[in-house]
Amino acid sequence: MLVSLLVCLAYGCEDGPKQVFTPLSSNDVLPESSGVAWTPDGERAFSTEQEGGDAIGRARFCDENTAEEQIRAMVVAPIIPDVSIGTIPLLGPDGQSYLADDLLGTPETDKYCDPTQEYADAFVWGPTQEVIVLFDSETRLVDAVIAYQSYLGAMTGTVTIDGEPTEITIQPRERITIGDTELTEYAGSEERNQTQNSFLNEANVTKMYGMIRETFFGDEPLPADYNCIESKLCRIVYTAPNQETTPQDSFIIFEDSGLQVRMTPDGYVVLVYAEPVRVAPFEISSEIDLGDGDFTPVLTSLSKEGCVLDLSAESTWSAFLENCVTTDAARNRISYDVHSQRDAVTAKFNGINLEFKRQTSEAGIFADGEQPGADDILYEMTWTLSMSAPISNYIPALLARGYRSRLNRRLRNSISADAPDDHPLKTYAISLPETLLSQLEPYPLDVIAVDPANGDDTNWIRGIVTDIIEIYQNLSPAERAMVDPRISQPIYLIEPFVEVALNQLSGGRTDSPGAFVALRSTDDLNWSIGYGHFVQDGIAYRLVVQFSNSYGAITAVTISRGYSEIDEIYAGINASIRGRTDADDYPYYQLDLSRIEADVNPYALGGDAMIITDFDRQLETVTVNLKTITPSGAVGRKTLIVPGSTINDRGGYTRQVAGERFEFVPASNVRLLGKETVMDFWVEGDGTIGSVAEYLFKGQIKLCDGPTIFPPADPNAPPGTPEPEPVDQTLFVEYGDDLPKRLEEWRALVGDDTYRDCQILYNYSSDGNVLDAVISLKTKTSFVTIADRAVTARIWK
Repeated sequence: MLVSLLVCLAYGCEDGPKQVFTPLSSNDVLPESSGVAWTPDGERAFSTEQEGGDAIGRARFCDENTAEEQIRAMVVAPIIPDVSIGTIPLLGPDGQSYLADDLLGTPETDKYCDPTQEYADAFVWGPTQEVIVLFDSETRLVDAVIAYQSYLGAMTGTVTIDGEPTEITIQPRERITIGDTELTEYAGSEERNQTQNSFLNEANVTKMYGMIRETFFGDEPLPADYNCIESKLCRIVYTAPNQETTPQDSFIIFEDSGLQVRMTPDGYVVLVYAEPVRVAPFEISSEIDLGDGDFTPVLTSLSKEGCVLDLSAESTWSAFLENCVTTDAARNRISYDVHSQRDAVTAKFNGINLEFKRQTSEAGIFADGEQPGADDILYEMTWTLSMSAPISNYIPALLARGYRSRLNRRLRNSISADAPDDHPLKTYAISLPETLLSQLEPYPLDVIAVDPANGDDTNWIRGIVTDIIEIYQNLSPAERAMVDPRISQPIYLIEPFVEVALNQLSGGRTDSPGAFVALRSTDDLNWSIGYGHFVQDGIAYRLVVQFSNSYGAITAVTISRGYSEIDEIYAGINASIRGRTDADDYPYYQLDLSRIEADVNPYALGGDAMIITDFDRQLETVTVNLKTITPSGAVGRKTLIVPGSTINDRGGYTRQVAGERFEFVPASNVRLLGKETVMDFWVEGDGTIGSVAEYLFKGQIKLCDGPTIFPPADPNAPPGTPEPEPVDQTLFVEYGDDLPKRLEEWRALVGDDTYRDCQILYNYSSDGNVLDAVISLKTKTSFVTIADRAVTARIWK
């Protein structure tokens, strides 16, 4: 399945931002016989899960000779942007996405013979995977097509240079040619424009872009001084961005043409990735205003008069189409992704995703691939660096000042208190060039450059990160022993910038009392994703910032407003419980409330809040009657269709009992995936809740009990001095905590006996290299980890 941030990043494979917006994965993840491919959404490991129905044991469409003959024709077909690769279309005949299964059949019916390899989310043709069709594993709608290394077809066209047509050819396994010149040289970002024969030279990339636009899109020739990199319509990305001077694989990305090309260090094309061009007129030119005073996100199109996207206006889908996407041609190109909860749909464009939700108790749930209904409400926007839209609060000078302050704090906290004053990292000073401090205007998502006005696009953040890591690597063993080893990881040094971006974009609200801020990374430590949740005038807002180390900048921002029906249920329970118990006042429902007695919280362990009355195996949903509670404590019932499965289908959950021993507990799974709170419940055969999991969990979750220490009074304290407060040494975990480090510190604090009493277990990936989970058998609590950070919490009876 698609590993989207990576692993369904934002909410543990739940609703919310489901992908990391990236032009590449930093790993070498090209297609192999094991079924792994690089995609713009990161690493994609093709699912080997078998599909039911006709995909199992069916007769073949073609005999071997027919299939081979067709493949021979496919692999020599030209690569045509926005149209086809290997003759396989990127869009259906009506200009819309189409089902991957509709490709299969016989050549006589203009179909394609059986794939050489078949996965739940990809079809592959050719003995060395020459043609790869990627599609959504749920909707089975085609996403993109890849021409991979042994593909023999080419993308050939002409570009106008000095008034004359010049032919350019881009073909897998070959070097790119411009006229009679073969581009052979690699170059880092500082040298590429001085390396005339480099395939990464910006003038050469602009010529490729001009060829694509003139030949395949009918554009006029580009102006003589045009640079598509500076215009942000082309991008160059290095796979090892902190070591650009070392020859490495790189990517050329043509943003508005649906094309991405991977190159080897010596200039050979590895693959061409093509997807449908989904640029809508309203997103060609726009600006984003997050509000002055109140947080009021508004996107105003400058290229489509009358198109204004205001989250607080609760605009409908019909109004959006009427004001922003007025032609059938543009509407046909919209791609739709139904949320797991089936109460919202993502409408995908080139540089922006728009989320529309509905009250499913009134309008019904969404089916796979369905578009929003006329009255469904806009509640979330995600825009990427492809938008090139200036953002009112995204001001380089302010971001740089904030980053310097927070990074200095992190550096101080990463160095031992007894380190000498002349320790190299203690004396390191972060430089803020005047050219950067003068950048006081709103800026689009992109690198924070030293002096872009005068052509110096040096990545200021990457320069600082590189300096600090180099200092750390050159420390003596004694000096290094005084430093947190995480300082050698770029993401550890980038996280303070993500925190600053959350603060700046929210107008300081993510640092306000009651706000929730969390950070996470990916197992390859190539991403820093920040989450900020806050409440303004009784309305909940959510902000997500994604920073790619490969690109060296924030690549996407998501802003979401308000609650869904599921969130309203959580909000009522939350207010009721906190008003009737001594639980701390907090605006969000959290997992630890599921440890409260079931007669106070029916959604707690042992609670009876859910009665399953029906199910749909095809949609993987259950109909459930839910107990609701108002803030005043009034109890009611509400019936909803939600994702889940029943105990009758051998459903259940596992709980670890010792070492690598697990116990299976039969249960129905009820998934209540709100936009603010995302939880799974397992209802056992007696109708009570046996286990609860929360993704992007808020607040503190108890992992281990610890002793309460009563510090002795200071005999020299003045009369009347209060006695010292007792210290509770219970171990609580927050989202994003480095669990191995937290446990090591806690063990040193409480001693080995208390640590052993908690019965801690560590679970690792199948190859034993990646920590997957930390479990306490004593408290019946587990945490899923990514890059050692806690990202999902679960408790059980």
